[in-house]
Amino acid sequence: MSEIMAKAALDVGIVSGNAEPLLAFYREAFGFEELPKLEIPNVGVIHKLGCGESVLRVFVPEKPPAADVVSGDFASRAGFRYLNLEVRDARAVVEAARAAGGGVLMEPFELRPGRIVSQVTDPDGNVIEVAEG
Repeated sequence: MSEIMAKAALDVGIVSGNAEPLLAFYREAFGFEELPKLEIPNVGVIHKLGCGESVLRVFVPEKPPAADVVSGDFASRAGFRYLNLEVRDARAVVEAARAAGGGVLMEPFELRPGRIVSQVTDPDGNVIEVAEG
């Protein structure tokens, strides 16, 4: 671990107008554990999902956020555009994501021998790269 960092993991935040579909999706498709939420008066609520030492935060502000309409593929814009999750069985996770209300941008395929990749979206349209091997 870096001498600068205090935690051996990354935490990621999603801003959403409705946490419930996202919380259900990440629990059902990826097995994330729901952690205690943090309510900040006059600001909003931060819902937390644990994945090992990492935390996925779903922030629902008091004032609903504007929709972020994205055209083209995930690489058509600069900035944080996707989350990569290394899984044990990419094909099973893609089916679980579909069943949990997510979309599939790219069906699983073998990128190179032993490496299966796919791209799914959560109910808010955030892109998740699912990778195995």
